[in-house]
Amino acid sequence: LSPDGRRLAFLAAGDQRLRVLDLATGTVTRFAARAAHPRWSPDGRRVAYLAPPGLPDFFPFREGWLTVLNVDGGAPVDVGPDAVFDAPVWSPDGQWLLARMIRRGLTLVRLADGLAYPVPIDGATGEVGGAYRD
Repeated sequence: LSPDGRRLAFLAAGDQRLRVLDLATGTVTRFAARAAHPRWSPDGRRVAYLAPPGLPDFFPFREGWLTVLNVDGGAPVDVGPDAVFDAPVWSPDGQWLLARMIRRGLTLVRLADGLAYPVPIDGATGEVGGAYRD
């Protein structure tokens, strides 16, 4: 559900194609992108999702390339390194995505330039360490 409660991002059953439903009008916008884990940006203009990592259309997936789409127009943009991620989360200001990079751990991706920063987690305590600690 978008932050303003007006639109719903969802995946079509069977083909995993991204759709956005306008709840007031009932209009569904269909996007060509296959997706997993769609997440609205805090301003409600973009959706971050995972794009399939080179898989055929019939193959289901839950992890993929970190991608951002402006739902009011424009092409999807792959952000971050060429790596496979799982379930992204937006920062409150919409400038960053946090996601688990497969086989590398939690990673912050700055959308302005796609730079990725590993988030050091202490395996024993689960605490964030290093430069990212408050």
